[in-house]
Amino acid sequence: METEQDKKAKRGRPRIDGDIAYQIELLARTQRWTPAQIYRHLGREKNYEGRVPSQKTVQRAVQRWRERDESGRWHLDDYDDDTARLVMPVLAALAGHTGGLVSSVSRDEARWIARVREAAPDMPPFFAWQAAVCYQQRAAEKADTEDLDLLLGFAPWKSGEAMDTLWKWALAHRPNWFGETRRDITPASGEKREVALTFAVAEGMLIASGIASERGWTGWPRRFFPPLEVQTGGSTS
Repeated sequence: METEQDKKAKRGRPRIDGDIAYQIELLARTQRWTPAQIYRHLGREKNYEGRVPSQKTVQRAVQRWRERDESGRWHLDDYDDDTARLVMPVLAALAGHTGGLVSSVSRDEARWIARVREAAPDMPPFFAWQAAVCYQQRAAEKADTEDLDLLLGFAPWKSGEAMDTLWKWALAHRPNWFGETRRDITPASGEKREVALTFAVAEGMLIASGIASERGWTGWPRRFFPPLEVQTGGSTS
């Protein structure tokens, strides 16, 4: 049960948008980057402009991730044959996607991988690992998993139609799964405009975006986010 001390610690913890938290963990795990390297990378990304947490916050996030799992490395004889059959394809996909930087999982990760693949046996293995890591983190923080649950339920990897259904539902019913940032641009005409860009912040939707990219569904999900352009100034000439 979550203690009052745990609740106070969470309340005092700086908020990190879901897409940034996801990127921090992915870089720390798959690239073995230091907090300083991750912080510099986030600062260079236009999509994170105005939302990048402090370097100390990034450092604490990386430290929490590293301390969270002390279950030890998973080995073939740790679980039954059914679990091994679920985990092995994920290990191969993980090694392939990371260029060999990551070729093992922890015992706790293996447990979550098995759960995810039992619930969604046809989910692409690398994305099953991503979902498992997110579930693992949410369980440690006693956080809600609705976006991940619906990712598995809608099964957007099955078809473009299934992917569209998930995004349309989420945009209509869970607008808090998305963020918005405004950016000034100056087109060739010299007319300065402010453009509102919408992006996913819920990890379930970020995983869906990765699946769409791997499937080669180009232009998706950008078509769901028509830029809202508001003129903020006249010609600069």
